Amino acid sequence: MNHPDQLSREYAAILPALKDHGYRADVKASIADERFILVVSGKPTTRIYRDGGWVRDDGARGSTPADLLSFYKHEYYTEALKHWTNKDWRGIARDLLIDNGVRMGSVLSAVFEGAHLDVEYRPLSGPVETIRFNRVQRKTEDMLNRMRQANMADQLSEAA
Repeated sequence: MNHPDQLSREYAAILPALKDHGYRADVKASIADERFILVVSGKPTTRIYRDGGWVRDDGARGSTPADLLSFYKHEYYTEALKHWTNKDWRGIARDLLIDNGVRMGSVLSAVFEGAHLDVEYRPLSGPVETIRFNRVQRKTEDMLNRMRQANMADQLSEAA
């Protein structure tokens, strides 16, 4: 029977929060200096060391699982802001679906017309689904404001 140590449990505890932000994360064993490796969909590999610190292959680093989760939350906010700034409707659709607790495989199409966004997406299982977001500008701005406030709260707790 597998009995994970405290460090493994602490990093495993952030996996549901990563999933809530639309990331697919997987923990893999390592045979090098790392304790284990965290692979997050579409992102550089994160190497977790025996002292609890982590280093991502793109150079980002931190010392705790909370630091890593805060890093991904900030990265997610930055990506969502870029989607809005660039009027990337598929990206905005993905962000709004995640914000509404929808877990999906991918956004197949997103068409902005007037004040609404028609979205076709593939859920993790089952047939393709469609949804209409009315007042998409208001909903997106509200979502970004909530994300910004959550990021500021994370930064304040790290500073304390």
